[in-house]
Amino acid sequence: MDISLYNIQFYSWALLFAGFIAFTLALLLKKFTTLSARVLRWLQLSVALWSWGMTLESAATTVPLKTFWSQVAYLGSTTAPVLFLLLAIAYSQYDKKINQRNIILLFILPILTIVMAFTNNWHHLVWTSIVINPETNIALYNHGAYFWFFIIYAYLCLLSSIILIIISFRKFPGYYKEQTIALITASLFPITGNIVYVFNINPVPGLEWTPIAFMVSGAILAYSIFKFHMFDLVPIARNNIVDSMNNGIIVFDNKDRIVDLNPAMRGFLSHQQNNWIGQSRSELPESWENAIAGLQDKPDDHYDIIVQKVGQNTYFDVQLITLRNQKQLVVGKLFLFHDISKRKNLELEREKLITELQDALAQVKNLSGLLPICANCKKIRDDQGNWHSVESYVTKHSEAKFSHGICPDCRAKLYPDYTDK
Repeated sequence: MDISLYNIQFYSWALLFAGFIAFTLALLLKKFTTLSARVLRWLQLSVALWSWGMTLESAATTVPLKTFWSQVAYLGSTTAPVLFLLLAIAYSQYDKKINQRNIILLFILPILTIVMAFTNNWHHLVWTSIVINPETNIALYNHGAYFWFFIIYAYLCLLSSIILIIISFRKFPGYYKEQTIALITASLFPITGNIVYVFNINPVPGLEWTPIAFMVSGAILAYSIFKFHMFDLVPIARNNIVDSMNNGIIVFDNKDRIVDLNPAMRGFLSHQQNNWIGQSRSELPESWENAIAGLQDKPDDHYDIIVQKVGQNTYFDVQLITLRNQKQLVVGKLFLFHDISKRKNLELEREKLITELQDALAQVKNLSGLLPICANCKKIRDDQGNWHSVESYVTKHSEAKFSHGICPDCRAKLYPDYTDK
């Protein structure tokens, strides 16, 4: 047996542990549904395969075995740069660029490189020769022309990834800058380790530092997942229009944590809390928490709510939007608040005025203007030329009602006998 535990030195244990960290991180990412998390999971699986392949390569004692395990490690090392580029694209919110066609195009060269590695004995374009150092059991690989061709492609992928992440750093809100810095830092370790190995500026000739560097990278990413809720609190696509609009926007994830909000929303909250990102909905001022809680289970639509602010009611038109990922799973909710207090107050004033006028009209109707009246019988002529008794005309045009009696003069004239008594 050419592979023995006695040949596995400290370097081999470090490679084994690096693979374990990458595989553990891949398992940890399984519960996250965002595109960024899924791509990172595949990246960590490729790193685990790369690390474990190099673990067995470092333990092998013959050139054929070292060649075989290097070929196995190429399954991870050639796909990692492309997966890192896809991670940067997804994290930078260019999800639409990640489609079947583009994925196939990006993986053409890695697949070709794997084929070239497994057929190297026929053409020697990946490795021209492999020599084992008898003292350290470390193999020195002399690389062929195709190897350098793929290295250029791999570094272009990594450089593009760094540029995209830097763009994200400038685009995302303050809270996400910290997790973006963590992502940039995590990416620098494997890139540096690979440069040290490829360009032979290695303190230990032939030692492949990249998988070990990924161990440090994985630790940083694991810390970011717990500290900054990376890939859980996903940056929602935004631009200067969102920041400058007068309407307030606040976004919650499935755990009712605040994912994003714009300056207008911060003004609406009028609270001393400066960093709302990552806070629970329950941390909001009570009136806001109650208002938003009442909308959580409602379908997407517009709603009018009242929020108590500084002792007075503030009225908002709220648009509720459910956010879904590519699998149409609900990942959060967006609330768009439009202050309609001025309009609402005018409506209330108008309704109050109408009520007061209706009350006044209900109590009295006034007759005004000149009334044509007969000088003899005292009938009144209406606008159509018809003549009406005073009683019927007044009753029709006012709320007044008549009760009949006899005045003293008429009584004396009509009933003199009764008058004397």
